Amino acid sequence: MKFFVTQTNDILYIFLLVLIAIAIFALLLIYFFVSRHKNDNLEKDFKKAKNSTRIIIIDYKQEKVKYFDKNKITKQHECTFSKFLEFYSTEDGIRITKWIEELLGNKKDVSDYLEADCYIDEDKHKCFSFLQVNKIDKKRKILHLENRLMKNINIKQLDAKNEKRRITVTNIDQMFNIENLRDKNKGSFLYVLIKNTKLQDDDDDKVDSMLFASIKNIIIPCLKTNCSVANYSQSAFTIFYPGISTRRNLLRLMQSISKSISKYFELNSYGDKYTYAISGCLLNGELASYKKLVRVTRSISTLALNHPNHVMIYDENIASDNDITRSYEREFATFVEKKDFKVQFQPIVNFTTGKVHSYSSTIICNNSIFSDLQELKEYAYKAGKIKELFTMFNKKILAKFKNENSDNMRLIYHVSILEKDFIIKSFAHTNNLKIENVILSFSEVELSEWLQEESEIIETLQNLKEHQFSLALVVRRKESLLTNEIIQLFDYFIIDGELTRACRKLGRPMLIVHTIVEELKNYQKNIIAYDLDTTSSLYLLTKMGINYGSSILIAPSDEMILPIDKKKFDKAMLSVKGKN
Repeated sequence: MKFFVTQTNDILYIFLLVLIAIAIFALLLIYFFVSRHKNDNLEKDFKKAKNSTRIIIIDYKQEKVKYFDKNKITKQHECTFSKFLEFYSTEDGIRITKWIEELLGNKKDVSDYLEADCYIDEDKHKCFSFLQVNKIDKKRKILHLENRLMKNINIKQLDAKNEKRRITVTNIDQMFNIENLRDKNKGSFLYVLIKNTKLQDDDDDKVDSMLFASIKNIIIPCLKTNCSVANYSQSAFTIFYPGISTRRNLLRLMQSISKSISKYFELNSYGDKYTYAISGCLLNGELASYKKLVRVTRSISTLALNHPNHVMIYDENIASDNDITRSYEREFATFVEKKDFKVQFQPIVNFTTGKVHSYSSTIICNNSIFSDLQELKEYAYKAGKIKELFTMFNKKILAKFKNENSDNMRLIYHVSILEKDFIIKSFAHTNNLKIENVILSFSEVELSEWLQEESEIIETLQNLKEHQFSLALVVRRKESLLTNEIIQLFDYFIIDGELTRACRKLGRPMLIVHTIVEELKNYQKNIIAYDLDTTSSLYLLTKMGINYGSSILIAPSDEMILPIDKKKFDKAMLSVKGKN
């Protein structure tokens, strides 16, 4: 009897194992088909996003337009200027007309580049397009344009899905209603003022509306989704930031906003006409109402206007604007004394062979009021301490890399143009590290700010190449301001993580990245992509022709020089190949 009971139990046990195996197999099968369907959609979207380039010749005086695809020069089309504008929405048609008139007129500093959504067929399929000026004949009023098209993606629908849910209000009454729903004893409040320096009176309401809107738009990356922004006047707006409740973090936020506005002014040549002020305060019970918050922050905005960094924090115990300067001095001294930073390395992998091409190095500062590493370097440069800072970073990075780099790999070492006078001498005293294995990377954004000293930049880069360094250009935005003479000096291009993360979204952001890659490929240099953190971004960037990059899916950053895990690499690339 016991035999039959045991036999029955064994059969039930085996039957249960078979059921579990079938269930697991079914789940894997479902996952495969769902993944395959998702991959097929990615493939379709990518094919739709393929570039085409159209040449457009506009005879504005005769109101005639001739256009043809760059690859089909014999198949040319002609139409009137009015008919040409029908390819665009009414709003974009007005923008294009105004832009052309400014290009042909006497206005200075007109961009030679414009984005506009374009209809490409009778079904009103819209594509994302870039209009780029090639040649202008002002006397005959003739323009030669290049129009790069991104086909058939429903941009508005995709952008709507990815739109950030940030609260934006337009007037004080709305701000009151929002404030009443929140705990006013936590968070921070900022008052941002844009001032026209050409005005002699105290009327602060005469700022160009387009400029005012642009300022609010460029600071969005500094804010979180639960912030609220309200117009106070035609030249000032306020920000309620519930997530910041310490003076250090408030100062860091204000410096980030100040840096964004300052760069915008520099790039658009607004510095001679406009200035700005950012004043802020920490919330407490006594400053609960919106009117009181505006009153105290507005009262110190004049001090902020005259401060070198354009920022000021309200504190009833502080009567001088020297507080922020002293805070920076103390912060920098403490940072250098404690060496309060760490260095991490991440392998750059050849996606085709699975071999490590190089290791990128990153400096991570701990608990600093400086918004980022570049701001820290800029402060050190202004304070005459950039050599001290560079030497400290250099010793730590190179010491760690030399001790752990047993395979004599390449090192991608990010430097600032501010450090140019110390690079060659610092590396000359470094033993057991071949200079030809060092790739110095420079920020395209930073170099563009030095374009007035273009000849000095070229001389610096040429000198580094003569000393056997390789050079890499880190690209972060869609429109490069550097000249071809500078760009040609670089051996590598690096697509920054801020751009590659945009490939999570298949709409306008992905198309911008695609266009950048296509432009860079014309220089026939190796392109490296940083921070490919999803299989979709890994797939899209490799599909665009990028063979090198870093990815958390393959190997994360670490304070040690670690080899890649072959299993992780194979798994990541199998996912990519499954999309083909």
